[in-house]
Amino acid sequence: MAIASADQCSTIASPNIKDVREQCDDDELEPLRRGTPSVEGENGGYDITMPLHDGSGEVIGTIGLDFNRRMNLGKALLLRWAEEIVHEIESEVPTQERLFEAQ
Repeated sequence: MAIASADQCSTIASPNIKDVREQCDDDELEPLRRGTPSVEGENGGYDITMPLHDGSGEVIGTIGLDFNRRMNLGKALLLRWAEEIVHEIESEVPTQERLFEAQ
């Protein structure tokens, strides 16, 4: 998960600890700038990066999801799944600050 502020964009959560605090790369910046998903085929699967919106609809970050091609599902269905996952997360994130609150 990458979060953007007015002056920077960096990763705040990742299954790979070395990626945390890294600056955003192009596959994260594109959804931040345009507000649309980025879909890339890679390593036998799809890497889908979705924009993350706050309660007002403003893009506050991105969420990257990886899907294995062996699932034999088309790109359109995987994109729909990614949208559903992000929509559920967005319902719990009314503001960017909420991402940093202890639960």
